[in-house]
Formats: sequence, structure tokens, C-alpha cells
Amino acid sequence: MIRTSIEAFQINPPPPIDDTLRRPSVMQEIEDLLKDPKAPVADVLHLITIEIAYLVLAMRTCTERRAPFSQMKFNMSQIKALRLLSSTAVKEYARSGLDELNMDGPKFKFVYLEMVDCFREALRKATRNTPENNLLIQTTMRIFEDVIAIRKQDIQRKVAKIKS
Repeated sequence: MIRTSIEAFQINPPPPIDDTLRRPSVMQEIEDLLKDPKAPVADVLHLITIEIAYLVLAMRTCTERRAPFSQMKFNMSQIKALRLLSSTAVKEYARSGLDELNMDGPKFKFVYLEMVDCFREALRKATRNTPENNLLIQTTMRIFEDVIAIRKQDIQRKVAKIKS
């Protein structure tokens, strides 16, 4: 999954005016999930959303207490960093899904049909393409297509288990 460190996005905040400006944070949980390559991206995005909500609440508290603008600016920069992190997580998740073989996709179908044509040509050459062997070629091709259709789901399961 994502190997980016959260520390790159953290900025040391200016000290709060008083203890009432301190807020809860889920940054540690986000960092822990990012370190785990098997963690679901939905969990990461959920925690990022919670963290942004905490920041918005802190900004409201800053406004109510008339905190310095630097505190507001810090919270806004953290929200921007979290939004960047969430978009990076989504892109990385999408990229990691590209490794699987899509047997219903147009590229695979093209390659499959080319291989079937090669197999048919090999059969013709092996049987010397005589009229009495045409039935053998047609029967073999039908059986081949049936075997592929029967094993398609099993092949997809095995492909999904292969680690890159």
C-alpha cells in the first residue's frame, strides 16, 4: 500500500493559547495503518476524515477564542496536507489494483483471441490441413474453448493469489 511517512506532512504547531485549544487526534492511528501494507484504504480515508473534522472543530474554537491567525493557518495547512494524503492513498490503491489480470478486459480478450488463432494454425499445420481433418480441428477448438470457459473462475482465483 502506501509507504509515505506522516511525518513529512506534520508541522510543529505554534503553542496554543491555553489548554482548551488542544484537540483529540487520530494521526497515530493513520500512521499505523499507512505502515501496514494490508490495511484497507477505506479505513485510512475514514481516519483522515475524522482528523479533518477535529481540525475544523479546533478552527471553530480558535475563532471563538480569538486565537492568533497563525493557529488558524496551521490548522488550514494540516487540512491541506491531509487532503493530499487522502488523494495519494486513493491513487496508490487504484495503482495496486492494476496488477490483477482482467480476463474480461479488452486487452486480455485480444491476446486470448490471438493465442486461439495461433493454436488453430498449429492444429492445421499438424494435421496438414486436409479436408478430412477439418472436423478434427473444429472439434478440438470447441473442446479447447469449453475447457477455458469451465476453468475461467478457477484461473481468476489463482491469479488473484499470485503475489507480485
